[in-house]
Amino acid sequence: MLEPGQVVERYTVERELGAGGMATVFLVRHNTLGSLHALKLLNVQNRQITTRLMHEGRIQATLRHPNIVAVTDVIEVDGAPGLVLDYIAGPTLEAWLQHDTPSLALAESLFRGILAGVARAHREGLVHRDLKPGNVLLDEGDEGLVPKVADFGLVKILADDVGAAQTRSGIAMGTPAYMAPEQIRDAKNVDRRADIFALGCILYELVCGRPPFAGPDTLVIFNAIVAGDYPRPEGLVAGLPPRILAAIEGCLAVDRDQRIGDCARLREVLSEPPAKHAAPSERVVRPVVRAPPEAHPRAKAPLASTVSWLEGPSPVPGARRGWRIATFGVPLVVASLGALAAAAWCALPSAPESAPAAPTPSALALALEPALGAAPLADPVPDPVPVPDPVAVSAPPPRVTRSPEPVREPVPEPGPAHADAVLLGTVVVTGPAEQVWLDRASVTYPPGPVPPGIYRIRARFLGKGEVDAGRVAVRAGESVTLTCSGQFYMCRAQE
Repeated sequence: MLEPGQVVERYTVERELGAGGMATVFLVRHNTLGSLHALKLLNVQNRQITTRLMHEGRIQATLRHPNIVAVTDVIEVDGAPGLVLDYIAGPTLEAWLQHDTPSLALAESLFRGILAGVARAHREGLVHRDLKPGNVLLDEGDEGLVPKVADFGLVKILADDVGAAQTRSGIAMGTPAYMAPEQIRDAKNVDRRADIFALGCILYELVCGRPPFAGPDTLVIFNAIVAGDYPRPEGLVAGLPPRILAAIEGCLAVDRDQRIGDCARLREVLSEPPAKHAAPSERVVRPVVRAPPEAHPRAKAPLASTVSWLEGPSPVPGARRGWRIATFGVPLVVASLGALAAAAWCALPSAPESAPAAPTPSALALALEPALGAAPLADPVPDPVPVPDPVAVSAPPPRVTRSPEPVREPVPEPGPAHADAVLLGTVVVTGPAEQVWLDRASVTYPPGPVPPGIYRIRARFLGKGEVDAGRVAVRAGESVTLTCSGQFYMCRAQE
């Protein structure tokens, strides 16, 4: 186990970032350049694996893409292989999804970034075999979140050398919920279509807020995967575009020969336009009243194929209001019989100037006579009852409500024990957080001088409210600067 301050070849260990069943990750600093990197040490002591990983790491070091965590160096520490990677300060996609629900546009944008990184690696012959939200890191770019896929090629090495039986126990494959059916049966002999299946699981989780395959144990999950049994996304989220549904269904096909074959085809499915609307002849039209085209001298052609009326109460005594709806592009005309009947003529096409014709019943009157049981209206129609213009009323200013401040225990005043500043540490906060608190042992402190210790960071962001923003360690006599991110809703100590 590496300790802070320990020098490993060209790097000095800063601290441990995390540990799992397969590897432990440390934050290290290059002794000459001063740049920060992530050092991933495998928890596998095997000379053959070490040799292959060193070779594979050199190949991955040439793989440069904005959506891939780059390998910058390969070292060996006490017989264990280590990959030196770009350090990404943001959380994993898995951690981010636990407290944030992306919009459909953001979910698709993140997925397209992941897909671009996977496609680049596939072109180099690298198959991931362990794609999942936990292996996607989020970086903060100038235009928003940038997903970066990590650990390409690592799983394949372990699966080939450790063996399929140990692979299925979790040494190499990680979370079973993202494994393709053929990967469950034979983890060694899979191709890029296994990554396509995992990409479908990730897309499903981004748009639906949950993975497609879940259960109380691994056996239940595996049975659901090989049976293709998952809740249909359209039943969880209304209004998903057909292309998103087609992409998910195509990725999660049980038979890999029926599955979307590669990243290029998956990108095409995501970009396919929506299905065309039915032709007018295929629509079901229920005519109510048909107006004859010769009913008025200016009506040279039928105004529309069908005119429908819906009746409702009218504010004018003795009149009924109806809505005239034309099905083929003619504007909607609202007319109130009697007082407002003249408005019906606004949709009629204009005609060349000619001698005035003898008054005849209007087309509207002839059309509505059998429906309303009234005598035909004479043409011209009497002037409508004048309706006063609406009086502009200034709306009251919107009421601004603020969430009540959280009830906090009073911050203890520094006593004699804190009189010496050496006994205190200092916390400085930068970034878009509206308010930040430090919690420890049921006591809340504002940023500034605080007793040394490990604190839970609580922060409030605009439009988000109060969130758990991380942890920070404060040492006596030292100052810590917390940089808060409005995209991740986290506050991290600057290195």
